[in-house]
Amino acid sequence: MMFNNLLFKKTFLLNLFILLVIFMQNTQAQDKVSKASWKKLKTAEDFCKAYPKRAEALFRYLNLDYPGLEKVRGFVKNKKLSQACKALLFYYKNGTSGSWLRKPKPTPGISKNKKADTILKDIYTVQSVTHRQPRFKNGKINWSYLGPNNDREWGWLVNRHSNLNHLAKAYLNTGNKIYIDFLSELIHDWVTSNPYTRKNTYESEWRVLEVGLRLGGSWPRIFYSLQESGGLTPVAQLLMLSSVPEHLDCLHRFHAKKGNHILMEMNGVANACAAWPEFKKTKSYVKYAIQLTSAEMNRQVYPDGVQMELTSHYHTVSFRNFDQFEKAINRVGHKLPKHYGNKLMLMRDYLAYTMRPSGYGILNNDSSMDFNKPRIIKMAKKFKRDNWLYIATNGQEGLKPKKGGTVIYPWAGQLIMRNGYEAMDQWAFFDMGPWGLGHQHNDKLHLSISAFGRDFIVDSGRFPYTGKMAKRFRWNYGNHSSGHNVILVDGQGQDKGVLVAKKPINQDTYKISPAFDYARSSHNRFEKQKGNIKHTRSIFYVKGKFWVVVDKINTDRPRKIQVLWHWHPKCNVVKNDLEVSSIDKGKGNLGIIPLGDVKWNLKIVKGQEKPRMQGWYSEQYNIIEPSPTAVYSASIEKSSTFAWIFYPSKGQVPQVKASIISQNRSQITVSISGEDKVNYQVTVPIADKVKPILKVIK
Repeated sequence: MMFNNLLFKKTFLLNLFILLVIFMQNTQAQDKVSKASWKKLKTAEDFCKAYPKRAEALFRYLNLDYPGLEKVRGFVKNKKLSQACKALLFYYKNGTSGSWLRKPKPTPGISKNKKADTILKDIYTVQSVTHRQPRFKNGKINWSYLGPNNDREWGWLVNRHSNLNHLAKAYLNTGNKIYIDFLSELIHDWVTSNPYTRKNTYESEWRVLEVGLRLGGSWPRIFYSLQESGGLTPVAQLLMLSSVPEHLDCLHRFHAKKGNHILMEMNGVANACAAWPEFKKTKSYVKYAIQLTSAEMNRQVYPDGVQMELTSHYHTVSFRNFDQFEKAINRVGHKLPKHYGNKLMLMRDYLAYTMRPSGYGILNNDSSMDFNKPRIIKMAKKFKRDNWLYIATNGQEGLKPKKGGTVIYPWAGQLIMRNGYEAMDQWAFFDMGPWGLGHQHNDKLHLSISAFGRDFIVDSGRFPYTGKMAKRFRWNYGNHSSGHNVILVDGQGQDKGVLVAKKPINQDTYKISPAFDYARSSHNRFEKQKGNIKHTRSIFYVKGKFWVVVDKINTDRPRKIQVLWHWHPKCNVVKNDLEVSSIDKGKGNLGIIPLGDVKWNLKIVKGQEKPRMQGWYSEQYNIIEPSPTAVYSASIEKSSTFAWIFYPSKGQVPQVKASIISQNRSQITVSISGEDKVNYQVTVPIADKVKPILKVIK
């Protein structure tokens, strides 16, 4: 028995040693080829000699009976793969596939492009961070690198190949061959360094989302925009073509089941099948993509046209992919269901009507400050929507919308308040909806306010998703209630809410009229919650004048509360007793006036990290700066109701007289007199079966 065990061990070790030697020999041979000659491979013959399995697979994936591929089929039949590759490249150069992407050959030149020149040095800028992408000893890029902040987003975005696309654009704009030569090397590098494993992975190179985004954007543009010029080397083109079926297979096998990812992935399928119809499975892939994406339009978009992640930026992302998918499907001669086009139009409508006077969209959840104005103008002209054009041009063009300025999205639970569409008009956003399907922040009842061309009360913004900066800012601030204009209870923020609305919000909880807007909602789930707690917030907007915010805390025990009002970083903010205002000369300003019996302790916090993160703003991913936050703290013994006046002014904030006239469990009536010497009496419902009332006494 011992002899058999010993013999087995010796045999096992011997076999292991032999395998190791073979592996080392193969690796050394491969490294020798990589270091010495991979950059020298240029021609179709080089492709077939260096990558024979790829060459064979390419022609297995192609439908050689496709019109125009007769010569290719003949060469493949006679096993003349180099000749077949040349015939295939001739077909693409002189054919009509990808006609919408083709660009004329540039005049040869030596002009430079600043961004492209940094890419030549392997210096990439990803989400506002600039850093050098490292290379291995064999001269190839480390495509797995996660950037200086160890952020997965860096790795993912680099592998979407927008930098490669920029090199193509730089060549087309300058005619400088240095850009196209470097681009050919990068394509060669990426395809040969990152083989498809037929496994679902979260890694940078073959995460399914990146696969979809390459096929939906950079790869078809690069391949076809350079056909007329013949700029890419044959090896680069053939490697890219050989990888397209692998990309399609990956998307078909491992696509997401829901969310905006599946849209981008199926958009990649549709665009690739439209651009490269010569591959065998394109028809079946298209049918599959239509089935999934049509279902997602209903699954992801509410009847009011808002994408269910309830994040303005990702609404735009989803819309763009739904829109591009429709175009790709039209190119392959298929039709989409009627509901698809109807909801797509509602998604456009949402982008137009939620846009603030400055041209930017809502900054909410994982959104950036997206400048939507050019997109809205383009859509308005394409679809002849004069109302969108009026909104986007601040009334300089188009026709004024008939439904007025304020608009509510009852399924999304989002209210946009405004008194007009001119550049200096007032705008506000109130969040009264569900938590959302993705990219959520714990921020129900948040309020943002803009006026006189400025943002005053803001969402703290986006912040990085992963890496060092995310650990510092995101989890305990950026997507936490601490980074929003809500109330912390006993030091805790809101807990997760309902993901998706099953019905629109109750019509009794809001009213839109020519003179005022009103809305009310509540939240009753907090982190580490003890006992019962419910926060109800009511908003009353006297159009063109001011906002009244009423907060009611229902509790079964004493609580410590903090009310947060985040200001934009460009606002110079001061406090006067318990009032807070901006004091920027020559600009519009805003004042906050608290009302009620609560004994507040007020602090203006800016750029604080300890004892807890507070006073930061991130309008774009990786861009973070200190910003003032008014923190009102108090202890309450029982349920309490208190109010706030937000008073915007074209110049210095005037003296405003405000007081609570009366209040009970169902309503509160506030008196406000400001610079127009008019007394406004506002009755704000804080419970059901009470109507909002505005009385103007001159």
